[in-house]
Amino acid sequence: MKDKLKISFLILFGLFVSACKNVNQCSSVPAHPVFIQLNILVDEYWHLNSPFENAYFTERNMPIGVESVGYGGVLIITFLDNGLQYAAFDMTCPYEMNENVRVFPVNGFSAECPTCGSRFDLSNGLGILAKGPATEHLRRLNIQRVHRHSVPFLIVTQRYC
Repeated sequence: MKDKLKISFLILFGLFVSACKNVNQCSSVPAHPVFIQLNILVDEYWHLNSPFENAYFTERNMPIGVESVGYGGVLIITFLDNGLQYAAFDMTCPYEMNENVRVFPVNGFSAECPTCGSRFDLSNGLGILAKGPATEHLRRLNIQRVHRHSVPFLIVTQRYC
């Protein structure tokens, strides 16, 4: 009975870890602090109120409201799924695994690593690997839209697996 319980636990644990990787919550890109708070009514972020737009932040371009940008920077995208939705990713290429090698949006639907050529699908907000040599999806971050005194803000924080 004990052996069956152990085997059941190991199977369930394996399924949990596998599911976690499948929904892109786990990543070999190191987890670093992330905190971004953007007022999306100001001119420089107004475009984030439309689908298939993006904004990105690295150590070199940290405006007010951006305190920490993860390992390689933060990419925020907008997409459509029963209305306007938001997603955020660490910009580090999971193949290159170097904080200075970042993926960049090439259109409203994908991002690409300029070094290895890996491409990631952004159209559904998941950052799924579309073309290698990378074998992992982009590291996802938490993002939420909140209203403070009737002003919409995007808040981006680290997602831990």
